[in-house]
Amino acid sequence: YRQLADRHATEAVRHLDLGVALMAAEDRAGAREAFTRAVTLDAQLPAAHVRLGVLDVQEGHTARAFASLDEAVRLYRLADNAEGESE
Repeated sequence: YRQLADRHATEAVRHLDLGVALMAAEDRAGAREAFTRAVTLDAQLPAAHVRLGVLDVQEGHTARAFASLDEAVRLYRLADNAEGESE
């Protein structure tokens, strides 16, 4: 995933995928960096906001988590994506 993110450095979804892989490997710092990069590249990518919110919950940053999750819900609603809202 890292090689794909490096090769496609301007594609937010590649950084999202990398972050998911890093979370699975319990590399929270790396995952946060990847999700943050994804949001920087595409602030309209709700899944990246969800993942940042999950990390914040796990790390006890409740206010930051709510902000990320609220943004994700807002974006899913704009896209009329009820399935995404339940994520």
